[in-house]
Amino acid sequence: MSLKLRRKKESTVPPLEGGAYFGICVGIINVGHQYSEKFKKSSEKVIFIFEIPSERVTIDGESKPRWISEKYTCSLNSKAKLCEVLVAWRGRNFTDAELEEFDLTSMIGVPATLQVVQSEYNGNTYANIAGITGLPKGVLAPRAENEFLIYDVSEPDEAVFEKLPEWIQNLIKASDEYADSHVGEEILDIDTETGEVLTAPAGSGAVPF
Repeated sequence: MSLKLRRKKESTVPPLEGGAYFGICVGIINVGHQYSEKFKKSSEKVIFIFEIPSERVTIDGESKPRWISEKYTCSLNSKAKLCEVLVAWRGRNFTDAELEEFDLTSMIGVPATLQVVQSEYNGNTYANIAGITGLPKGVLAPRAENEFLIYDVSEPDEAVFEKLPEWIQNLIKASDEYADSHVGEEILDIDTETGEVLTAPAGSGAVPF
């Protein structure tokens, strides 16, 4: 247990209810290699962020569309979850050329049908994406209200980084790539499922409120 404690920020936005929603991909974030305590190894992860214009939240008095995201291991192996998701989302299998090299950023701005389920983790309720497919034929594609965000930890863009949700920033700071490029600095201890800081870095000073 660390002697430097931080108050956990409580979200005032309830998790999205389970069901099917029409959304659009507004963010593709490579958060680098994340260490898994369960598997005792690191694997490269990517986060897809979807905007759901039909679902609204009020933030600072302004109505905004809901966001929901899901994290996947970067792999196009036929048994990999990301591969399954991309096949279902695009509605077709990968060609041999695509399997040699596929640009994930080609999915930015692409609409999708999102199957959302709620789950419990460490006593909290979260909304997770259980499935992603294309839109049904004849359904009008939603239009994004926010700018698209593309970030690659191996080619960091500070301007984009500052626009990312704090929990995604924390995951990036916990990556092997971030550690390699910040030798000598204290690296955050992160819950890789939620992005929550488990312990504050040494030298962080007074407890923030």
